[in-house]
Amino acid sequence: MIDFPNDLLDKYEIIEQLGEGGMGFVFKVIPIGIDNEIALKCCKFLDEDSIRRFKREVRAIRGVDHKNVMKILDMNLDCSPPYYTMPLARYSTFDILEELSLNREKSIQIFLEVCQGVQALHNAGECHRDIKPQNIMVMTDGSIVVSDFGLAKFMDRDSTILTKTTALLGTEIYMAPEQFLPEGARNADAKTDVYQLGKTLYHLYTGKTPALLSDDGVPAGLWYIIQKAVKQNPSDRFSSVAELIDSINDYKASLDPHHNPEESFSLILQEINDKLVNNIYEKHNVEALIMLLMEISDDDDFFLQLFDQIPSSLLRSVVSDMPADVEPLLAKYVEIIERSIGGRSFSYAETVATKMSKVYKATSNISIKQGALTSVLCAAVDLNRFKAMNVFNSLLADVSSQEEALIVSDVLKQQLRRYRYVYSQISKGQLHPLLQVVWDLARGQ
Repeated sequence: MIDFPNDLLDKYEIIEQLGEGGMGFVFKVIPIGIDNEIALKCCKFLDEDSIRRFKREVRAIRGVDHKNVMKILDMNLDCSPPYYTMPLARYSTFDILEELSLNREKSIQIFLEVCQGVQALHNAGECHRDIKPQNIMVMTDGSIVVSDFGLAKFMDRDSTILTKTTALLGTEIYMAPEQFLPEGARNADAKTDVYQLGKTLYHLYTGKTPALLSDDGVPAGLWYIIQKAVKQNPSDRFSSVAELIDSINDYKASLDPHHNPEESFSLILQEINDKLVNNIYEKHNVEALIMLLMEISDDDDFFLQLFDQIPSSLLRSVVSDMPADVEPLLAKYVEIIERSIGGRSFSYAETVATKMSKVYKATSNISIKQGALTSVLCAAVDLNRFKAMNVFNSLLADVSSQEEALIVSDVLKQQLRRYRYVYSQISKGQLHPLLQVVWDLARGQ
């Protein structure tokens, strides 16, 4: 039982306890003399570190004035326990996950409001570190606010992290990989919040726990956004929440019935081509191009028609500079090539072989390298084009390192049926020893 100080009891009538978090209790209260229910949060523990952390939470909330960030109405940080009051929420988004999963448009709109609140935090030099549906509140007026700043950190000003650097802070299924590492609490930053936003988006949209992410039921464009947000390496994620917001808005625009993906693709590609003259490109344009292609789900011919317009020089650059972004796009490309290239004109094999051989040579990313090689083999065999087969064989003959040989060996084993059509076109002795083993398999030895 909490021993409330007289200062608090003189000002508020305690109605009921609403919840309990890791660092505080929340109560429904009524200010004396005012018929208006509000929420009061008090510090759960009275040790020095807990009180300092509670004061820091108040400092974080007061430092941001934004419609999507919880506001402080009153506070007393000198009494025991310290407390503050805030507007009363109806419930959290965690309480309406099933409803949101059935109303995808609403789930995305709520998520955008959350992002705007988190972006305001970042603009004030803070990061939240504990973003999850339970901390996203639906207020009595229907507005959406980010709450519970108990783990908030001042990114540039906190010289001391109140927890031991090895301590785990946050809810584990939402936590970014870096939060599990030694000094994870110290090193959490804006991209940690981006990761947690990705997990939260998945939970709001699907209603399923984000402990394990699945693209089942998630549109390709939105899945691309979620995957990018939750990349293991922080440098592969969206560089900011603002960039994440832009991507969500691009996705929403693609759903407009009047949206013309071919026209949008052409406009973005023209802007890219204008800059490529000077050997430069802008990352956000490439991401927009990828998202447009990812949204084309039912028309293989249309996808390839647009994909083939991407200049080889741009592909070479982005697979080198932005492999994490290109990886899901190339996976889709390979899937379409494997499934439908047999119905295209024979000469299309050279189009695939030329472009994908350049992609193969420009990247060190294993998935992209394997996808590019698979595409060349499928095009050469399924369309029976010897020029494309020559491209494939030259890639094999150039393999010299053990690491590359392992990558190529995996492809050949997976595509052994197709490889049997071409294995004999170069001698076993021209191949790396690891590839010679697969050569023997193809020959039937």
